[in-house]
Amino acid sequence: MGAVEYSTLVSELESIAQDPPSEVLQDDRLRGRLLKAAQNIVPQIEKPNETTQRIIYTPLELMAGVIGSNLHIFEILSQTVSSLNTTDLAAKTGADPALLERLLKYFASLSMVKEVDAGVWAASRLTATLATPGIAAGLLNNHVNLGRVWLEFPTFLEKNKYQTVADPRHCVFSEAHQGRPAFEWLEENPTNAQIFSLFMTQQRFAQKNWLDGFPFEEVVCKGESDSKRPLFVDVGGGRGHQCEAVLARFPYLAGRVILEDQASMLSDALSIEGVRKIAIDLFKEQPIKGARAYYLRNVLHDWPDEKSLAILSHLKRAMSPTSVLLIDEMIVPTKGAHKITMQVDMAMYGAAGAEERTEKRWNDLISRAGFKIDQVYTYFDELKDSIMVLSIK
Repeated sequence: MGAVEYSTLVSELESIAQDPPSEVLQDDRLRGRLLKAAQNIVPQIEKPNETTQRIIYTPLELMAGVIGSNLHIFEILSQTVSSLNTTDLAAKTGADPALLERLLKYFASLSMVKEVDAGVWAASRLTATLATPGIAAGLLNNHVNLGRVWLEFPTFLEKNKYQTVADPRHCVFSEAHQGRPAFEWLEENPTNAQIFSLFMTQQRFAQKNWLDGFPFEEVVCKGESDSKRPLFVDVGGGRGHQCEAVLARFPYLAGRVILEDQASMLSDALSIEGVRKIAIDLFKEQPIKGARAYYLRNVLHDWPDEKSLAILSHLKRAMSPTSVLLIDEMIVPTKGAHKITMQVDMAMYGAAGAEERTEKRWNDLISRAGFKIDQVYTYFDELKDSIMVLSIK
């Protein structure tokens, strides 16, 4: 391609950036390809000073999101039909107009809001997203719950001579929070726990539906003649969103679906007709014996191997020869792992000394626990979100 062709290509990309065609936005595979290409081209064409600027100031983007959320800027603009000037927004937020204008200019440079004219602001495509309670909770979670973790991370690794430390009581989070592991600290700080819970709920809504890529009836229901046998036990299932999804798709399973989690979590669980709730401790005896399917969604990635083995041992003892264990987790590819996958992996190591496991690491853990993998169903190929179907060896 010559200079003219490249100039035309750049013009087309600029046009897409200004107003993405509906054909692109509605075709998720095409949209994903375009997004990945746009992200990949940045480090390939930027100059060294641009690389430096991008990396060292990235933390300011989280700062901007939190400040905008705290001031309710995103909420106000997303509910405004046209636009507001800086004076209007200052009156609504109580912020100093001069400082607020500086903040708004930075928000606009990140496309968090739209700069319509000098000192005039409106909602951008991102504004309504940032105003969503679960997204706002995600910003706040990474600031108030994990902010110290990110700051402590390099020092922790250096102090431990870059050796793996797989211990939730001796991890980056505990070092940054006076020796308290994450789950205990959250129990002691209910406001922080509420922020975390709201963010987790939002993340679950954003994830692909595992039931779209997993033959639930064939694996869980087929051949079951005992009408009293529990069919689906969601172990550590939080507020019950997966139980709700299962019953929405298979309403005839009402009464045979069980939600298990800590009592504090179940107190805030969804009210779902046909779901029994049982308070449990993952590290103690599993109370439901001989169920057809036990389901663990994003539970084991919270824990290093020894703790995960303890969880699995209690489930194994509760299972019958015809029971299956469904593990719903990311499987990190040997090569070419997605950026999001590795962001979560770093977060899990920092927060709990845990990890997102590779296929080899999953195989090793599962074998040590006395299980074998019968089948793997990958329902979101980009992040390798998968259901591993396990039975006792």
